[in-house]
Amino acid sequence: MKKLLAITGVILLIYLLGSATLSPPRAERVGVTPTESRALYTVGEYEGYVAVFSGSSEPRLTDTAVASLPKSDRGRLTEGIKIYSEKELKALLEDLCS
Repeated sequence: MKKLLAITGVILLIYLLGSATLSPPRAERVGVTPTESRALYTVGEYEGYVAVFSGSSEPRLTDTAVASLPKSDRGRLTEGIKIYSEKELKALLEDLCS
């Protein structure tokens, strides 16, 4: 009986570990569903100003000079900040441009 319980436990453990490693990865960002995993916008630098890039259209420039931002924000803008929703874009621009 003890062997049967041990074997059942091992099988259950293997199943749980296998299903955890084979399941599709969760979206890395909080509040982002898998269908939103593709960025809608990228916020970055263009001609010295904070700009919003979307697809192949021209970047939308803000009035905020990148040089006026803290070093950490300038670094993030150089890499490009991926944005997954309109709400997230609005919040980021309020933070950067205020």
